[in-house]
Amino acid sequence: LVYVPNAFTPGINGIDDEFFPQGEGIDLESYDMFIYDRWGKMVWQTGNYSKKWDGTHMNSGDEVPVGTYVYLIKFREYADLDRHIYKGIVNVIRD
Repeated sequence: LVYVPNAFTPGINGIDDEFFPQGEGIDLESYDMFIYDRWGKMVWQTGNYSKKWDGTHMNSGDEVPVGTYVYLIKFREYADLDRHIYKGIVNVIRD
């Protein structure tokens, strides 16, 4: 079971400052996460489950603008090694 939130609030109040999937059975060796802006340009990516998106651009470290972003998350499950792909949108919310 994996839950992927649809919004997070980086830097506002210390709660929900990072975007990442939560769940059980994720094979950490097979994990990849990609974040794209609305024009399809990659703004962030990782192959490390412990590295969570904090709402910054991977190249510059600058905060991304408030708005909607597309995520693509891939991983295998420990139990059966099935490959799972999660796609969706996440909203970056700031004051």
